[in-house]
Amino acid sequence: MFAQICSVLLLICVASQTSLCSPVKDTLLRDLLHDYEKDVDPGNITLHFGLSYNCANLDRATGELTSTIWEQFFWTDPRLRWVPAEHAGVRRLNVPAKRIWTPDFKIFNSDAAQRDDVNTVISSDGSVIWIPSATYKTYCSVPYTEQGSTCKLRVGSWTYDAEAINLQLSKTPFDTDAYIDYCPYTVSDAKFKIESKLYPCCPELYSSFEVEFKVHASN
Repeated sequence: MFAQICSVLLLICVASQTSLCSPVKDTLLRDLLHDYEKDVDPGNITLHFGLSYNCANLDRATGELTSTIWEQFFWTDPRLRWVPAEHAGVRRLNVPAKRIWTPDFKIFNSDAAQRDDVNTVISSDGSVIWIPSATYKTYCSVPYTEQGSTCKLRVGSWTYDAEAINLQLSKTPFDTDAYIDYCPYTVSDAKFKIESKLYPCCPELYSSFEVEFKVHASN
């Protein structure tokens, strides 16, 4: 009888992917993270990155821009692969970012930045999606004119050079699809690119995502 009950629960888990799968997911996560070293990168990293811009608030006097953003990270970690058929058909796990390796991305031209702690979504092929919300404080051109101000954001890895992380644009490198209607300012005319630069500290090239756009008062 116990075996029959287990078989039924397994079939339900495969069909519905509901909370009944929790014991399966517990075991899977333990297996994946056993001997997993989160402080070591997965190697051969191709990282697709983009920004979803949600709200702009500009101090016209100082040019300080407060940007509310969703950062979009997509990469593959081969250490996090599994065979769904061996785990009741589970194909995805929601795992706190602090439990796995994540890119050490920073906003380079910011006087302050904050990133919220959110889960990653890991698929059975080892692909990882991480979309934390963040707040950037940067500076735009002054004085503010009828055409608005020109603003720039530059985001990249703090310690991984261009050979360690192959930085690429995501499918939607910069979008305003989730822009908040009541924000006092809007953004437009975005131009984005991946750029690699040399810095005085180091002989290697470092890549960053750069976007330039206009900020102007909402109508």
